[in-house]
Amino acid sequence: MTEYIRKKVFRLKTLTPVHITDGYEGDIIPTEYVISEAGQLHKINLSMLINKLPVDLLSALTDLIDKEDFVGIRSFIQSAWKTSPDIFSDCIEYSMNAGDVKIYYDNLQNENVENQLLVTPFIRSARKIFVPGSSVKGAIRTALISNNLAKSIDIKPDGKSVKHDAQMLESDTLKYSDVIKDPLKSLKISDSSTSNVEGIVKKVYVMSKDKYGKFNADNMKDLKIFAEFIDSGVEIDIEARLDTRYFSVPNGLGRTLLFEDIRNSCMAFYKRVLIHERDKFFKDFDNQINNSKVSVLYDEFLSLNEEPDSFLIRIGKHSGRNSMSLNLINKKGIEPKSRKFILKDGEYLPMGWVKVIVSE
Repeated sequence: MTEYIRKKVFRLKTLTPVHITDGYEGDIIPTEYVISEAGQLHKINLSMLINKLPVDLLSALTDLIDKEDFVGIRSFIQSAWKTSPDIFSDCIEYSMNAGDVKIYYDNLQNENVENQLLVTPFIRSARKIFVPGSSVKGAIRTALISNNLAKSIDIKPDGKSVKHDAQMLESDTLKYSDVIKDPLKSLKISDSSTSNVEGIVKKVYVMSKDKYGKFNADNMKDLKIFAEFIDSGVEIDIEARLDTRYFSVPNGLGRTLLFEDIRNSCMAFYKRVLIHERDKFFKDFDNQINNSKVSVLYDEFLSLNEEPDSFLIRIGKHSGRNSMSLNLINKKGIEPKSRKFILKDGEYLPMGWVKVIVSE
């Protein structure tokens, strides 16, 4: 290893399911996927499928398209898949475990156009799921900034000035006057392909607390939000590098960054998040909702966060405002009144928690 490069391996172990989307592909709709009896969701290339349809089926589909009959089109795709699966063999782009969406797909005839069963896929490269290093680096950045602020801040949530105030706060905290001196430039975290890991589609439940502090689990059942997740218990290795040349050159970066700084900042910040979320939301949630043990789970996470050569972070979509921003130390911060969960083995799980185990 070149002497100015400091390298560590970060083994990410998902403690709860993680969802990361690039926001580019958008959602896949039932005219763009089929589900097998074995429970696999197959993303299909609709253009290729149309080219392979026999004349009679193509004529029927064209008629539905001309009528803009969305429900008819998705029923046509579902029926064609069940009766002539060989037509689809060359049209499948990638697959995932259909999970929670399968039962709804099997009963599509009962679903109207408003309930389109959209599925948000995990970010992919070469059609394979991967965990972007930028997501991990973003979680570290939030922790570094928060942990280096000695006192609460005062950013008024008044629109355009928020972004500017946050940027100024960040540069002051990390001690850089312009973006080219940002000390996080020295940290490079690789993307990691997970070719041996399959995604699973889970329904996202939104739980809100009313002004009286009461929860209503029935409200969660009506929403149909589906996304592809990496399940809990998955381990993924990524490489983290610190380039010390950034700290030694004349007019170098604002501050030196060490792996010890990263671990200490993440431990402190995510400990604060865990305690706050547990005490302000999940204790009441567990008391009111059957089969919920999130506060106990957070106690376990707090212990994991203290283990040697490791720390916790939270990544991906649906991680919540308190985990992804400086909300907890903002005097003008607004306490979120809702949280998002998935349901696994009868228990509610917040999303995005990852243990990072550090090795040479």
